[in-house]
Amino acid sequence: MDSSTIFSIVRRRVPDLSDPSVVSGASGFTSYNQRNDSDHLFGVFMRLLKHIAVLIIFTNSATASADWVHIAASAKFDGFADLDNVEVLGKLRRVSVLQNYTELQAKGFQSISARCEYDCEHKRGRVMTEEWWSQYSAKGKNITPPDTPADPRWVPVVPGSFGDLLLKILCADPE
Repeated sequence: MDSSTIFSIVRRRVPDLSDPSVVSGASGFTSYNQRNDSDHLFGVFMRLLKHIAVLIIFTNSATASADWVHIAASAKFDGFADLDNVEVLGKLRRVSVLQNYTELQAKGFQSISARCEYDCEHKRGRVMTEEWWSQYSAKGKNITPPDTPADPRWVPVVPGSFGDLLLKILCADPE
């Protein structure tokens, strides 16, 4: 095998990178234009990925914000609590609650969502925040009057009430 044969073999296997007609294929080389195309496709893919991520975040925030567990039922309302997101602060428990009323209440609401705090040691509770809603499950319009402050005073839990059932559930497990 002479030097001209070796040179022709090498020439066939190593493409001329300055030639714009070189394309990606079996050789594995990519032309300048194809690099721009792949950069463009990567950019499109990343924008699509951002949109999907935003959609997932909004979907999860709506569904994961509260996994309501039915705690109590009466002729007047059904009571629910988000037991997956209970805050434990020593002997205190903070929980989100929801009350769905069977009939529209005089002040125009059909459900109330609230953040409550329960004292396991002294068997008392208080409402930290409260919102009134025009429809079931804290949906519809928020019709909480602006002059309706939360009542942070501690009150004894009434035996057999929704608060009593919730207190027993929240305080059943030791810290």
